Amino acid sequence: MQRTWLYGVALVVAALGLLAAITMLSGDVVGVVDSQRIMEEFVVARVQKSLEEEAERLQSELDQAIAETAELPVEERVPKVDELKEEYQRRLDEYKTQLVEPKIQQVKTVIKEVASARRVDMVIDNASQLVLYGGVDLTDEVLEELGK
Repeated sequence: MQRTWLYGVALVVAALGLLAAITMLSGDVVGVVDSQRIMEEFVVARVQKSLEEEAERLQSELDQAIAETAELPVEERVPKVDELKEEYQRRLDEYKTQLVEPKIQQVKTVIKEVASARRVDMVIDNASQLVLYGGVDLTDEVLEELGK
């Protein structure tokens, strides 16, 4: 297990080195964005209130539906309650996807626009901090454009 992990890390480092070498030889300008920061400061900030309100509404519906199963025998009630919980979680997940997907598309569009304006040839996600040196950090500009 330890060796597999080390081989994986070595492979990632080698790939990043190869990418850096190719980029240096080609003269391309590399941009970096911190997608985790963008998600927290833009996407989550924009959808959190609506998501919380929907979660409360669905929880209220779920509580009522569960209360309606009170008269069922235990062997029928338990699977019914589990089924209801799964259904309401699925509905909440669908709602979250409906809120988040357009925001993610908006982020991608703005990243392309900012990169184009800065004449950046390639943008790498640096949320996992794999870029240790170099690159043009576009995160602040992307967040600024998204805030307009």
